[in-house]
Amino acid sequence: MKEPESKRILVVDDEKVVCNSCRKVLELEGYDVRTAMSGREGIEKASQGQFGAAIVDLRMPETGGMDVLRELKSSRPETRVIIITAYSSLATAAEARRLGAADYLAKPFTPRELIDRLTRVLNALEKTPPPQGKKEECSRERKAPADMKEAAKDTSAEARVLIAGSDARQTMTICQSLFSEPWQVTTAETHEEVIEKVKAGQTDVLITGVDVFGVKACDLIPEIRRTGSEIPVIVASSDSSVELAQRLRVLGIFFYLMEPFDPSEIKSVVHDAVRKAAML
Repeated sequence: MKEPESKRILVVDDEKVVCNSCRKVLELEGYDVRTAMSGREGIEKASQGQFGAAIVDLRMPETGGMDVLRELKSSRPETRVIIITAYSSLATAAEARRLGAADYLAKPFTPRELIDRLTRVLNALEKTPPPQGKKEECSRERKAPADMKEAAKDTSAEARVLIAGSDARQTMTICQSLFSEPWQVTTAETHEEVIEKVKAGQTDVLITGVDVFGVKACDLIPEIRRTGSEIPVIVASSDSSVELAQRLRVLGIFFYLMEPFDPSEIKSVVHDAVRKAAML
């Protein structure tokens, strides 16, 4: 019996240990895994058969992960691509998403993280909305007032989300959670840059840590408000202190997001913040 195409996975990484580890983990889950030790070899193997997904390392000699991604999106657009890298950065993630990557996974990752990400992108590939659901959506669309339609249009546009904090791990977790969303996600490198971007009207939603490059969120938020900006501010924290949460709420933050972070909660909170920003 022929193996379903969604179960065929291509792993492209110039490190043999990574290829072998991914293959072993995924084969235990029932996947048919092929590996390639270079970007060029990965492109060649992809041209010889159909794969449900390709797991591609970003940095490889000669033909890098971005080159492989471009080629696969051109020749095998149905193949979902997950970019993996030890050199995780938001700029890289944004570029990978623009080129059509389905997800982005920072090294080192656990077997469970790999399985969960792969399952998610393959489920998204196979998922098709039921006809009845489409019909109901059309019905609601006809009945929606003009102002509601306009609001929906505004919130579906690419909002600008700025992430700023001293905790690089926390920032990357939030970035990865928002990877598949249509928003323009950027980061700031200094507290001064945060203020400049907000003051210049270059962001619609701000996500900060409790510490923002040496400045506490309790001090940063009043500084932001003094610029005249009323943008929604989400504070992400590993501090479970009720007192801190209350102090920040008094300052008018939109949401206090506590670890452990749930990607679905992060998306939901940012969706709500984007909707609020559209009404300002």
